[in-house]
Amino acid sequence: MKQLPFLSLVLLFLFACGNPNPGRDRNELFTQSEESDQTRGKTLHKIPDGYMAPPGIKYSPEYTNTSGMIRLDILKELEHPVDYPLSKLGKQVEYRKMEAHKYASVDKLIPVEEGYIYKDMYGLVLVDHSLQQGKRLIKQHVEITNIQGMTISHQKEDIRSVFYQPSTRSLKCFFRYEDPENPRDYKCYIGDVLLDELLSAKDTCGIEQIINRIPIGHAASMWPVQDGLAFFRRYEDGLYTLSERGDTLCYFLPGDPEPLNLKGTIRGAESSDIYEFEEGLTFRLAYTDTVFRVVDSHTFEPVYKIDLGPYQVSRKDGFSVAVSLEEKYLVHNLYETRDKLFIRISKNYDCPNTRNNKTIFFHQFVYDKPSGSLVCFEQADNLHVPGLLKNDLDKGPDFWPAFLFEGSPACKFSAKDITDPKQRDWIRQQTGGDELDEDDILFMIIR
Repeated sequence: MKQLPFLSLVLLFLFACGNPNPGRDRNELFTQSEESDQTRGKTLHKIPDGYMAPPGIKYSPEYTNTSGMIRLDILKELEHPVDYPLSKLGKQVEYRKMEAHKYASVDKLIPVEEGYIYKDMYGLVLVDHSLQQGKRLIKQHVEITNIQGMTISHQKEDIRSVFYQPSTRSLKCFFRYEDPENPRDYKCYIGDVLLDELLSAKDTCGIEQIINRIPIGHAASMWPVQDGLAFFRRYEDGLYTLSERGDTLCYFLPGDPEPLNLKGTIRGAESSDIYEFEEGLTFRLAYTDTVFRVVDSHTFEPVYKIDLGPYQVSRKDGFSVAVSLEEKYLVHNLYETRDKLFIRISKNYDCPNTRNNKTIFFHQFVYDKPSGSLVCFEQADNLHVPGLLKNDLDKGPDFWPAFLFEGSPACKFSAKDITDPKQRDWIRQQTGGDELDEDDILFMIIR
């Protein structure tokens, strides 16, 4: 049975930065509504210094099945690919432009009352509802060097995950520092900060200003769940849940629970899919075929089985570079809306060599929830790259959903990625008429 490495976690703490009492400079930010009595003066509960979370795992995983798991017969639909244009997803396309600096990389937009927060290489930034640059909330230390014409960045600090807690108007951040004694390793922490303190601070807050830092073990990402948090560790491919006081509540690894002896070269042939859906967490762990909803910190509901039959890849074979995957299928991307589930699958694992050698083949699937139908579509002119929904709605690029923007399917790309002159001109017209800067970030939203 896999053993949980010791985690000493204490969650929900207050960190201070800047002057805690200055008035908010509205000209520096952007027009905002007055704070209500409910949001003014909110504080976070502070755990006593020296508190240690008890060791051990409190619960075993439990399963519930309130609506029944839906089996998706991938192999059957592979034999009957169909056309699936963008008009089957929505009726019109909206484009939004966000001016960004050269090294910005927006993972997702986090909605707050003032607009949106996103994280980039340098920390956290708040923009207004029109996606215009507003205020950097938290900065992190990044070294950028240029070696023989190549730009190389080195992040000594890194905010890995962040989400917003409206009840306290606070941000929960999972971040890490480079270990000064071992630059190849990082020390990971978790913490909270009040959004109003970041907005009113005279100077931008830095990660080094966080007090009561809570150390945690190595993790890839963090998500909120009912009664606590969920952590995912790469290569373990298991999910941990923890309470707000740091107790380890549950460790969940479906399928073969035995630990793997990972030595030498490791191949990451498949990644886990973890995303928020309808205010809850949904996930499919790498090298497994079942999509789960998180009901609470130790209860999981299977909702979809992505049935690949004998072509499913095991964890052991996925990690081993000695095992050929040319006749196996791997799941690369899940995206879900209220009405549809999108799945991207490849035959063989995805890497530059398999694409260049044309030994990888991509297939896309859409499950329509109201009708219960599953269809397969392919990029007929090139099966060796991920397929997209053909844009038959306007003159813009083709589309594949990546996240929800104001409740609608959306994706993002850099202006420099739009090389077709007609598409570039069309997007320019739809985003105000100004010429696109190469560093602009563009959002394509399907309404």
